[in-house]
Amino acid sequence: MVTCLFGHPLNKAIKILKVIILAMFFELKISYAVSGNKRLDLRKFLKIEEEVKLRSVYSFMSEFEADQFKLCLLNS
Repeated sequence: MVTCLFGHPLNKAIKILKVIILAMFFELKISYAVSGNKRLDLRKFLKIEEEVKLRSVYSFMSEFEADQFKLCLLNS
Protein backbone atom coordinates (compact mmCIF):
# COMPACT_ATOMS: atom_id res chain seq x y z
CA MET A 1 0.00 0.00 0.00
CA VAL A 2 1.33 3.44 -0.96
CA THR A 3 1.57 5.84 1.97
CA CYS A 4 3.44 8.64 0.28
CA LEU A 5 3.34 10.41 -3.09
CA PHE A 6 6.22 12.74 -3.99
CA GLY A 7 7.05 13.20 -0.31
CA HIS A 8 3.47 13.97 0.78
CA PRO A 9 1.19 11.75 2.83
CA LEU A 10 -1.19 10.00 0.46
CA ASN A 11 -4.39 11.53 1.87
CA LYS A 12 -2.99 15.06 1.45
CA ALA A 13 -1.75 14.28 -2.08
CA ILE A 14 -5.20 12.97 -3.05
CA LYS A 15 -6.88 16.18 -1.86
CA ILE A 16 -4.43 18.29 -3.85
CA LEU A 17 -4.81 16.11 -6.95
CA LYS A 18 -8.60 16.44 -6.79
CA VAL A 19 -8.31 20.23 -6.91
CA ILE A 20 -5.74 20.09 -9.73
CA ILE A 21 -7.88 17.69 -11.78
CA LEU A 22 -10.94 19.87 -11.21
CA ALA A 23 -9.02 22.87 -12.54
CA MET A 24 -7.78 20.91 -15.54
CA PHE A 25 -11.22 19.49 -16.36
CA PHE A 26 -12.96 22.86 -16.29
CA GLU A 27 -9.93 24.73 -17.71
CA LEU A 28 -9.62 26.92 -14.61
CA LYS A 29 -6.61 28.59 -13.09
CA ILE A 30 -5.32 26.64 -10.10
CA SER A 31 -5.82 29.68 -7.86
CA TYR A 32 -9.49 29.90 -8.88
CA ALA A 33 -10.08 26.21 -8.20
CA VAL A 34 -8.41 26.52 -4.80
CA SER A 35 -10.52 29.56 -3.90
CA GLY A 36 -13.59 27.57 -4.92
CA ASN A 37 -12.73 24.77 -2.50
CA LYS A 38 -13.65 27.15 0.33
CA ARG A 39 -17.29 26.50 -0.56
CA LEU A 40 -18.79 23.65 1.44
CA ASP A 41 -20.83 22.27 -1.49
CA LEU A 42 -17.75 22.02 -3.71
CA ARG A 43 -15.76 20.32 -0.94
CA LYS A 44 -18.61 17.85 -0.51
CA PHE A 45 -18.55 17.14 -4.25
CA LEU A 46 -14.79 16.52 -4.12
CA LYS A 47 -15.18 14.65 -0.79
CA ILE A 48 -12.67 16.94 0.91
CA GLU A 49 -13.36 17.82 4.54
CA GLU A 50 -10.93 20.72 4.90
CA GLU A 51 -9.73 23.49 2.62
CA VAL A 52 -6.70 22.93 0.43
CA LYS A 53 -4.27 25.84 0.61
CA LEU A 54 -2.89 27.37 -2.58
CA ARG A 55 0.63 27.20 -1.18
CA SER A 56 0.24 23.44 -0.66
CA VAL A 57 -0.90 22.93 -4.26
CA TYR A 58 2.00 24.92 -5.71
CA SER A 59 4.46 23.20 -3.38
CA PHE A 60 3.13 19.80 -4.46
CA MET A 61 3.30 20.69 -8.15
CA SER A 62 6.83 22.10 -7.90
CA GLU A 63 8.24 18.76 -6.80
CA PHE A 64 8.15 17.21 -10.25
CA GLU A 65 8.34 18.00 -13.96
CA ALA A 66 5.23 18.37 -16.13
CA ASP A 67 5.88 15.02 -17.82
CA GLN A 68 6.04 13.24 -14.46
CA PHE A 69 2.76 14.84 -13.43
CA LYS A 70 1.05 13.76 -16.68
CA LEU A 71 2.28 10.18 -16.20
CA CYS A 72 1.05 10.20 -12.62
CA LEU A 73 -2.45 11.23 -13.72
CA LEU A 74 -2.59 8.90 -16.70
CA ASN A 75 -1.47 5.87 -14.69
CA SER A 76 -3.94 6.39 -11.85
